[in-house]
Amino acid sequence: LLNNTDCGEKVFKNRARPFINMAGWLSQLPAMVVFTNDESSTQVDVAPARWERRAVITVEIHAAADEDTDDLLDHIAEQVETQIGRFDWEPLEMRFNLVGTQLQLRDVGEQRITGGCSISFEITYYSYLPDAGKSDGLDDFITAANTYRIGAADNLQTVIFP
Repeated sequence: LLNNTDCGEKVFKNRARPFINMAGWLSQLPAMVVFTNDESSTQVDVAPARWERRAVITVEIHAAADEDTDDLLDHIAEQVETQIGRFDWEPLEMRFNLVGTQLQLRDVGEQRITGGCSISFEITYYSYLPDAGKSDGLDDFITAANTYRIGAADNLQTVIFP
């Protein structure tokens, strides 16, 4: 979204340093912050363990309030939806779906009002636990060996799985 909407470079990737607390934040508007609050997981395969994950991604747009605020928020929301819709999520094995949009006005004190637009997307993606894509020395479980002792005799058994 960076530099692809009317917010330009004023796209914040999380709420760790919210732009509304920055000095002169009204001069930063319009701006947006992208974050997630909720994620659910369902195991879909056992070996290797694969999980389907669904996260709700929120794009929150803020603009100074005046007679054109709703139109500006609608316009930037359309830009966001277009950018996300144009991106090819399939190679990343992800699906993005628009969940909803909500407009609101906020009283920020000192007789100032801002407009806000919250756009929610649900992203579905898959992960493996442990991550099978990392070469961290995990056994591939194709060959298993077992050594056992009966009395004084050691026995070694090797099984190769097809």
